[in-house]
Amino acid sequence: MKNILSIIFILIAVYQSNAQCIGSGHSTHAADMWLSCQTSPNPNPTRGNSHWILYDLGYTYTFTNTILWNYNVPGETSQGIKCMTIDYSIDGMNWTQAGRFNLNQAPGTTDYQGVSKNDLMGKTARYILITAINTWHDGACTGLSEIKFNVTQQLALHCGDDPDGSFYLNIYPNPATDYIHLDMDVREKNEGNFAKKNKDNTSIILLNSTGHELRRMPVQSDTEYIDISGLPSGSYLLQVAGEGYQSCTRRFVKG
Repeated sequence: MKNILSIIFILIAVYQSNAQCIGSGHSTHAADMWLSCQTSPNPNPTRGNSHWILYDLGYTYTFTNTILWNYNVPGETSQGIKCMTIDYSIDGMNWTQAGRFNLNQAPGTTDYQGVSKNDLMGKTARYILITAINTWHDGACTGLSEIKFNVTQQLALHCGDDPDGSFYLNIYPNPATDYIHLDMDVREKNEGNFAKKNKDNTSIILLNSTGHELRRMPVQSDTEYIDISGLPSGSYLLQVAGEGYQSCTRRFVKG
């Protein structure tokens, strides 16, 4: 049950994205690109004040390859990134470096094809952080044009063995300190096909290690955040239960 996806970010101003939609070519317009002329505190504290771009993909994915296009404005391509790092994270707080590499200067033409990188291949993450180390000139500004992530959707772990339904549930980070991120996908068989199941009257139940219920919350979406900052350190259970399908339980550790 894997879906092959491509997530494309075309960078406009600081930390915004839109599509370049020019067929097989590539934009040379500054308005279609990202240019940072002032450093700021990096989400990864080890990077200090720097030029950086943070992507929240909204879900956890496993990456295949990544394609990057450097700053592609004619006459200004020296503002493109020369050396960069890519960090990845599931929770947006704990970061792992995927790679550090040089990126060729863009040609400033519409037939620019970009460069494929495999630093993220096989990695699973929701957040991707790109940090510029230096540029092709020594000026104050750093730019990048476009980035494309090729990914496979990371489905949560299957629960139960119901031939008429399918329940996936994933929680992370684990161990956790302040919150648990919960992803779920509940489907039921309808005329031979699996369709997304309505989660009305479905609850998230927090239990201690002996199964005593501590808290019960209604499920409102496929993605939920559970505040555990007030819990003592130890082992806990998180259960999702609803009408018409088996309950699903995952164990996690509060650090």
